[in-house]
Amino acid sequence: MFQDIADRLRSIRLHLSVTAVLEIVLGVVLLIWARDVVDIFAQVVGVIVIVMGLVEVFAKIFDDTARMIGILTGLILVAVGGFIVLHPAGIISIIPIIIGVGLVAHGIQNFSLALAGKRSGASKWGWMVVMSIVTIVLGVVCIVCAVQVVSIAVRIGGAFMIIDGLASIFMVHRVNRAERDVDSVITKETDLGDF
Repeated sequence: MFQDIADRLRSIRLHLSVTAVLEIVLGVVLLIWARDVVDIFAQVVGVIVIVMGLVEVFAKIFDDTARMIGILTGLILVAVGGFIVLHPAGIISIIPIIIGVGLVAHGIQNFSLALAGKRSGASKWGWMVVMSIVTIVLGVVCIVCAVQVVSIAVRIGGAFMIIDGLASIFMVHRVNRAERDVDSVITKETDLGDF
């Protein structure tokens, strides 16, 4: 029973160590080649959309129901996928632009709320104005620097993966060391018991 648990723990630690090393490697790749990774990811998505479109076109060629609509839908998917493959950064940058528009809209709402707070006599309404302006500025940055925002986010994700991988390796090392220390004490006590 005890041996089964010990074997499972060793297996878990080995799995965790291998995963941690792979995580560190991927984190380094994301840190160094963030833009390339984003482009490759977008191109993979584009190829998947093209394949989906081609499947739709070929499926509807041999199907009598809604043939023209299906073929048209498939051709649109192929065109969108092709655009994504040819312009990956443009597609990926849509995400921060959408976030930026949301931040600007929310910042404007907060600004009007802060002014309403001033009229109502709310305390510290000035901080609400400052926070609203900061939100608007961050939204504008997301819109204007969309591609850079994606690259920065990917790099931050890579850094977090490296930190997590290093933490996992550290924990495995500490557990292994503690287990060796316990085994050493048990071995010494067993040896002393023989006398």
